[in-house]
Amino acid sequence: MTAFTLRPLGDGDEAALHDLHRACPIEADFHFYFDRGPDFFAWPGAVYDAHAYLGAERGGALVGAVMVAEADGWVGDAPGRWFYLGDARVAPAARGLGVAPATAAALFASRAPEVGLGVGLVKRGNAPAERATAAGRVPGFFTSRLCDYDAANLMLLVGLGRPRGVRVRRATEADVEAVCALTREAWRGRLLAPTL
Repeated sequence: MTAFTLRPLGDGDEAALHDLHRACPIEADFHFYFDRGPDFFAWPGAVYDAHAYLGAERGGALVGAVMVAEADGWVGDAPGRWFYLGDARVAPAARGLGVAPATAAALFASRAPEVGLGVGLVKRGNAPAERATAAGRVPGFFTSRLCDYDAANLMLLVGLGRPRGVRVRRATEADVEAVCALTREAWRGRLLAPTL
């Protein structure tokens, strides 16, 4: 018997995906729990041009899932399509079976061949993700550590629509008070994941 089988996931799998994500918060130097609300696929649908989830099942239960998403952007020196590989979760009982690398490799193989550049983010201290993304661990992937990054999570204001003419710029010290005020107003009702 194989350790697990892979299959595409969709709307009928939302409850199982919610359960898997609740059982697998991202454990790193900070713990991260992403409350997706009732529509599991709303986040990738809003952020990317296309996305797909592939699930791993064992004994009829969902024990792992990985997402690949694509978006148009600047690739090298010209506009092009790039991919994001991530949102990986593996149930504790299925860890060590190679679920994440096998699922990621299958998703990668299903993408259009011209979409060859992609990114994935591994939070510092997330040992399972660091192992899964180690060079040579996933067949067909060349992985390289690009950089360390510092992130500030900003609360999103939903329901405003997609504003036209959005200007993105590097934050400056003069922005700190406005960012803090926005965060103070937007944090209510959000789920945080304290270290237990």
